[in-house]
Amino acid sequence: MRHHHFIPVFVLSCLATACSALHAEESTSHSSTSGDQRGALLQFGQMHQVIGMKQHHGRVRLSDLKPVSNLFAVGALEGLEGEITIAGGQMVISQVNPQGQLQSVAGDTGDRQATMLIGAHVDAWEKTVVPKDLTDAELDTFIQQQIQRRGGDSSKPIMFRIVGEFAKADVHVIHGACPVHARIRKEPIPPSQRPFEETVHDVSAQVVGVYAEDAVGKLTHPATRTHKHLIFRREVGDTPLTAHVELLTVRAGSVFYLPAD
Repeated sequence: MRHHHFIPVFVLSCLATACSALHAEESTSHSSTSGDQRGALLQFGQMHQVIGMKQHHGRVRLSDLKPVSNLFAVGALEGLEGEITIAGGQMVISQVNPQGQLQSVAGDTGDRQATMLIGAHVDAWEKTVVPKDLTDAELDTFIQQQIQRRGGDSSKPIMFRIVGEFAKADVHVIHGACPVHARIRKEPIPPSQRPFEETVHDVSAQVVGVYAEDAVGKLTHPATRTHKHLIFRREVGDTPLTAHVELLTVRAGSVFYLPAD
């Protein structure tokens, strides 16, 4: 059985100049006042706008995301042409190539923009070792319990990370259309917009995500309380890839992180 290797964690970014340039209706910022949720959740675009209403124009330039130290975020490229994950000093972008395979976009981001981006500046994290294997539904409950254990308000969106081993991850990378939306609406996806879809087994990786209750259509897909991305490598030394996670099984012993007080 082949094992993949996780990406070391660094830290990243600032949205300064981009924020002032956006129209209010295109950008939403969720502020957080409870002690364990430091700072505001930054959001550009919402699920129902970007996917349901096909308003997938650019809302924030990737070149405006400065590598300053502490932004963790998940997002999608304009035109739904790929996935973006920002984690620990690293921006990972993946797209679907003409052969339908997953490829990493490296180097200068040029004029690329994100149509949706959700993130938060986190200076310090509190970690918890995952005590047992967790299915995707169990992970949602585990996150809620960890927030409440610290006296936090689980009804407010919050970023999280997991670093460790994942028994299984059903992932996709969009290529003009969202496969989750298409399945729910029973709509066929044209071949030219067919996403990359894969089930990854036994992978050492990092997950970056946002936990949000009652945020379907804004931050999350239906029937889930999380919007999460996987960062992984096919082999040691390979360029990192990222993908949107649909279903995940977390191995016991992985490390779960929430923003520290």
